[in-house]
Amino acid sequence: MKQPFTPFRLLTRLTTLLAFALVWGISPNTVQAQCTTGSLDLALTVTTTYQTVSVPTGAPSYFEFPATAGCAYTFTYCTGGGSASYDSYLTVVDNLSAVVIANDDFCGLSSELSFTAGTTGLYRVYTSACCPCGNKTGAATLAYINTGCTPIIPCDYSLPNTGNNSITVCTGTICDPGGAGSYADNSNGYTVINPGTACSNVQIVGTSTDGQACCDFVRVYDGAGITGTLLGTYNMGTPIPTLTSTLGPLTLEFVSDFGTTGLGFSASIS
Repeated sequence: MKQPFTPFRLLTRLTTLLAFALVWGISPNTVQAQCTTGSLDLALTVTTTYQTVSVPTGAPSYFEFPATAGCAYTFTYCTGGGSASYDSYLTVVDNLSAVVIANDDFCGLSSELSFTAGTTGLYRVYTSACCPCGNKTGAATLAYINTGCTPIIPCDYSLPNTGNNSITVCTGTICDPGGAGSYADNSNGYTVINPGTACSNVQIVGTSTDGQACCDFVRVYDGAGITGTLLGTYNMGTPIPTLTSTLGPLTLEFVSDFGTTGLGFSASIS
């Protein structure tokens, strides 16, 4: 006999679905990873010392601030005088209206995000409650700082975001798939550097690395392609030493996961 549908059976089914979601790593943030709606609260000037601003309650909104390519910025409820009394959410959008980074639950239920600007222009930091476009229901103070600037080195060549390409040169500068700007999530591509007619082998030395240290990296191989001898793997934030090919070409491979990005790497070819 078919049993009646009771509130207890409904609760049982919902509990089962929630357990399934937790097992498979599904979370509410999977549905929408950022919040880019709301009106302007205030224009900010971000300096190299922490400043704070009160975040209004109510619907999502944003602060504007001028950003300079190569400069690193942090917006936080976790340190520098920042705090939030609710489950907060932060999203940064660049001058081209592209989402740069978003964060939830950096410290407890409070948000913090840090990024390096890939372009110069007017950026926005959206404030909301989780997840990710909820109304702000309590007091909050947002702290912000410019943590330093690194000159962006012009790139003559860039690795592809996916797949592979090749160049034939004796000198120049090669960069990650983002070129002079920030690289993208989920990059996986490589470039074969063939020696030009005026040189018999290829030598590189890394001039800068910036990005997610745990999970984004560049690999260098002796030879053409990623089946050659691996000379080294260099995570973002780790300098690339002087490396010289023995078989003619060198191959550079860049890999990034989903998460924090940055200006990546650049290396001089000689």
